[in-house]
Amino acid sequence: MSEESEEMGKIFEVLSHRIRRGIIRILGEKGKRSFTDLMRDINIDDTGTLTFHLKKLVGFITKTPDGYYELTDLGLKAYNLLKTSQQLVLPNNVENVKREEEGASKETEYVKPDLIILQDRISLTIDRELLEKVKAMGKRLLITDVIKVEVSEDVDPKLFNEVVESIQDVVTLKVPKHLETLVHLKARDVLNIVSGKEAALIPPLTSVISSAIEAMTSVVTRMITSLAPRMHMKLNRGRELIYSGAIPSIKVLALEVVGGYAKVYQGDSGRIEVYRRDSCDFDVEVKEGGELEVSLNGCEAHVALPSTKLEKVLTDVNGGVVEMEIPSGVNTLKLDVEGGMTRIRSEKLSETNISADVNGGVVELQLRYTEFKGIARIATEMSGGLLKIEASVPQNTLVNVIQKGVGGYTDIEIDEKLKAVKQSERIAYIDLEIDGGYAKISFKTV
Repeated sequence: MSEESEEMGKIFEVLSHRIRRGIIRILGEKGKRSFTDLMRDINIDDTGTLTFHLKKLVGFITKTPDGYYELTDLGLKAYNLLKTSQQLVLPNNVENVKREEEGASKETEYVKPDLIILQDRISLTIDRELLEKVKAMGKRLLITDVIKVEVSEDVDPKLFNEVVESIQDVVTLKVPKHLETLVHLKARDVLNIVSGKEAALIPPLTSVISSAIEAMTSVVTRMITSLAPRMHMKLNRGRELIYSGAIPSIKVLALEVVGGYAKVYQGDSGRIEVYRRDSCDFDVEVKEGGELEVSLNGCEAHVALPSTKLEKVLTDVNGGVVEMEIPSGVNTLKLDVEGGMTRIRSEKLSETNISADVNGGVVELQLRYTEFKGIARIATEMSGGLLKIEASVPQNTLVNVIQKGVGGYTDIEIDEKLKAVKQSERIAYIDLEIDGGYAKISFKTV
């Protein structure tokens, strides 16, 4: 591999994570920034997360004698590449149109300057707000490869005709009566056009998709569950212990996995062991204030944490298998998952803040809450992958769900006893933003 190719590989690896992209972008646009400035600019609310990602940017950023961060020559190359790629970015929903107007952007597929394309969705709604935003940008809308498209009643025929270029490769297209003729002129390779309040000529596909994806999730989960022990046994043959050390009492665990296998659990005494079967890279660091950072690239690691409640667990997974058991509970759990399989079981949860940013892979969370007063939060942002959350909460818990997004599919099941709760001093608040992938979330009483 040439030196230039190796350098580009490093740049693409850094730019693959949204927080690190944000750091590069801010330093490129604003110049020197302090640690506090970066937290505010990127909207990060804890120091552990930012510290974790700053460490991954070694070589791309440097710290000045007066304590400010700035880009190195390699960092400037990454910023210029990021800036160039963002010039080819078009928004893929109303929210992203708003972000572009405010100067922010989100990566989607570039088509051509006068078109915005919405594609690869399970379902999509075209309403007046979306069309007016696209029109205000001086562009037209192309919709393709969507299973179910629905046009809202509030859409004016003139606005629809001006903005919509084409609707193609769609299974079911549902439109109001006043747009029926116009829609037929815009449609290409649409299996089924439903007008007004008519029932679709084919069964709704969401239930079929739900069953199919749920089956796939179950198969993948069982496969990973059975694979992990076998992989461990296989790695036992010919693997090499390359690191072993004691873990003091810690408050924060930051785990980054790029391939390989990581098993995290709580035991009587804290200890970490890292094994190598082929080539792998790793880093283990215990910081002041009780923070343990573990970074793995293709290695196998067993992390036995002391049996005390953790303040924070930060998990960044881009391939491989992560199995984590936290029976003593945690106050804050953050996941960034780009691929691989992540399974986390935790008990004794109370007002725990959980956030999951899933762009690929399979994530399974098994959560058990104890009696508490206040709000327990779960926030998800999904653009791909599979997410399964099974939560058990005490009786008389108010479950409040807010869902948004223009793609993907969500299946939410809430125990009938919990549905009946209208007011409580104990609230489970779920904020779901899904633009792709599949999320299955269930709540039941303990």
